[in-house]
Amino acid sequence: MNADSLDYDDACIVFLDGEEVYRSPNIPAATGTPYAFDEETLSSNHEASAGSGGAGVSIRASDGGHIDLAGTGAQPVVMRSPGSGDWNELSATGAGGTLTIRHANISGGRVRFLSDATGLAEDSWFHDSGASSIIHASAATSATLRRCRVSNYGEALFQITLTTIEECLFEGATADAVDFDSAPSGSVISVQNCTIVDSDIGLHGSEKPGGADGGPILTRWSRSF
Repeated sequence: MNADSLDYDDACIVFLDGEEVYRSPNIPAATGTPYAFDEETLSSNHEASAGSGGAGVSIRASDGGHIDLAGTGAQPVVMRSPGSGDWNELSATGAGGTLTIRHANISGGRVRFLSDATGLAEDSWFHDSGASSIIHASAATSATLRRCRVSNYGEALFQITLTTIEECLFEGATADAVDFDSAPSGSVISVQNCTIVDSDIGLHGSEKPGGADGGPILTRWSRSF
């Protein structure tokens, strides 16, 4: 570590309701000034960065790395763009990798569960994203959403991933509220006790609910108009 280069675990900046309330004394920039940490990925060397905020910023766990957003009902984790333009993505990829999101308010970007990683989101709100897919799972080990709200977005896209969605609200989608593509044969896609407002569930290719071809199984969902 030197005065101009800090890893994410060398220092921290803490915000409360969008206002900076603390920064580590070893951060050279003045209070209120964004500071860019070293890396844009999180992997086995535990390096991560959200840069100085704004368009294009990502936080990624790769090579089996882990990201855990652990908010509470009273104090959710908030991720948003500080200015115009979306930030990019929060994602995990690689065997053994995990992205766990609990009690978070995430806007202006997208969440991705990618190759061989495991994704879990509970009690969180994903909203107001210009990305084509606000939540995207592709070839992940599994993706689970429980008690989440998803609003003002393109679609939530799940590809080649064992998927469970329970007690969620989807509203304001401009495409399919929940879109399943290329589900592997024999997979079970469980959508239980969910409400979808002014949109639909999209099933493509061989993906027929409970189909004889081994396509995914959809259970207990409601559509509201």
